Amino acid sequence: MSKTFLIVFVLTMVFDLSETAIADHGQVPIWEHCHAKPDKASCYENELDAVLRVQGPSEALQALDDLALHDSNVMRDAHPYAHRLGRQIFAYYTNFPKAFSQCEPRYASGCYHGVLEEFLNSKKNGIREEDIADLCKSLPESQRQRFLQFQCLHGLGHGLTMYFNHDIFRALPFCEALVPQLDRESCYGGVFMENIIHYQHRAQHAEGHEHPSQDSKSLQATMLNPRDPHYPCNALIRKYQGACYFLQSSAFLTLNGWNIGDAFKECDKAPEELIPLCYQSMGRDISGASLTVTEKTIEGCMQGTLRYRTYCFKGAVNDFIITHANPERGVNFCQELTDDYKTACYESVGQFLIYLYPDQSTRDKVCEKIEERYVPFCKLASIPSVDLHQAVINGR
Repeated sequence: MSKTFLIVFVLTMVFDLSETAIADHGQVPIWEHCHAKPDKASCYENELDAVLRVQGPSEALQALDDLALHDSNVMRDAHPYAHRLGRQIFAYYTNFPKAFSQCEPRYASGCYHGVLEEFLNSKKNGIREEDIADLCKSLPESQRQRFLQFQCLHGLGHGLTMYFNHDIFRALPFCEALVPQLDRESCYGGVFMENIIHYQHRAQHAEGHEHPSQDSKSLQATMLNPRDPHYPCNALIRKYQGACYFLQSSAFLTLNGWNIGDAFKECDKAPEELIPLCYQSMGRDISGASLTVTEKTIEGCMQGTLRYRTYCFKGAVNDFIITHANPERGVNFCQELTDDYKTACYESVGQFLIYLYPDQSTRDKVCEKIEERYVPFCKLASIPSVDLHQAVINGR
């Protein structure tokens, strides 16, 4: 996420499954058609739009798969590309459960988040707490597994932030309509992620402009503050700070030009009880920037302070899993760590399995595929006996 830029366009479309997804350039693959163009990102977006219009959501996501295989920039920015598809899917169906069910969980579930964003954007007469209180509970039974519930709640935070013109102080109170606290925390995280992504997007577009507008500069200052990298976390009441620091490493890296060592030093300045969350945030960002390359991710995490380094690996393994909703990616990552970090890594795999699989027998089968001495740690962590978010807050 730390090097992605959210692109906000909403287009009208018509899905016509009787035609094939052949773009105007004929049988040439999208990546081959676009890669030499001056603005290849816009070209990719237009071609994905065409696939979505003609063939539908599943085929559009498959087209994004193909682009990501051929262009590392698309792989890095696949999450916002998927956001864009989700927004357009809701614009077509105008029914939240139906649109949400068209998405798939890859690319950190960006499609689901986009559906939430456009659902809220459709509320032209204003939103009320009752509009969102049970929204994620309105999904069909097949969409109610914990992983997709989290993506719905997290996407709601993205959508609220966009709805309130990226004023997080207006968006956060609407998360309070959710019950229980874990649902609210998931929503908070979406608010803070959207805040950072939008800042990155505005900064990217400001490059090359010698005199950015005063409005542009003042709006950016309400999102992140180059003179105070801990903002907005240090301007929030305590109940929001945990979720904020769980994303704030992305702000540190954005503001310091992607200096991993300096970003860890900023994490070390966070309130002591929140440093583990900041290190987990670093693990996610390092993994994402490396395109989930194990060696680069390990090298990055090793730059952190020894006392908290384990949390970086925990954040990284979660990112390995969530990027493709595939626990095997996380297991393979843990295998490459030294013994000092393997127990915590496999415990994180076990905890994440609770979100992916509703039954314990399936979770146990995944754990049984890891290194034998760590199987008990994975299995124990995969038992949903604790509030997982609170476990993270407590540094477990």
